[in-house]
Amino acid sequence: MKRISILILALITLCACNTGGGNNSHADVSVCYPADNSVNGYRTSSGNSSAAAGSMPDEIPITSVKPGTGKSNKKSGSFVGNKKSHVFHKSSCASAKKTKDENKKYFSTRDEAVSAGYSPCGSCKP
Repeated sequence: MKRISILILALITLCACNTGGGNNSHADVSVCYPADNSVNGYRTSSGNSSAAAGSMPDEIPITSVKPGTGKSNKKSGSFVGNKKSHVFHKSSCASAKKTKDENKKYFSTRDEAVSAGYSPCGSCKP
């Protein structure tokens, strides 16, 4: 019953805003367009890509685009060890992602982590 009364009250309020008479504040909306061809201050009215310092170019030539290396910015190693708990994980394990950067130690192989005294994670089972 409470929900129905709140719904009816909301509908009455919405209908009161759309009445034809009275002061209709929605009709007083104005939109200001820039005088020149600028979009957030990046483009200039000349349309030239080198017109102003810091301006955004109209086109980016294909020669200036460089492909990525395919490697991530993370440190190398397929296994991540936790220096405090002495447990190592696969780099994709949620526990490895939660480990603070200063507590991480990277290993290339599973055997390297085991020989360093680290135990395997029970979740990801590296």
